[in-house]
Amino acid sequence: MRITTFIRQKGATAAPHETLHQVAARMRSAGLSCLPVVRDEGMVALITERDLVKAMAISVRPGEATVADYMRTGSISVEPFDEASVALLRMLAIGCLDLPVVNERHLIGMVSVRELLAAQAVVHGIAV
Repeated sequence: MRITTFIRQKGATAAPHETLHQVAARMRSAGLSCLPVVRDEGMVALITERDLVKAMAISVRPGEATVADYMRTGSISVEPFDEASVALLRMLAIGCLDLPVVNERHLIGMVSVRELLAAQAVVHGIAV
């Protein structure tokens, strides 16, 4: 099952220069567990709730620390025609419930673990 069916329109994003406080408020209002970090129309990184908790655990001041200090790079997104299982495994590895969908660094939208798991349950005949 490909994730193209589950892509939600892109919404909230973060910029590297923003403070952790600004991003945490945006995550909360958008109901997301992570935000794609974009620069010049391209996704460059990801900031997650776990990243915010990590910063708080070491007594960082959220109004002063920036996204650039805590954002992560690497395998932080999926492509439109990836299998749902790829997205789920990537979410587990990152520790977030949402994941950006990109095509050549261009942010297309987000996928949610809830939607992917519900679809997997239907495929396997599990009542939700």
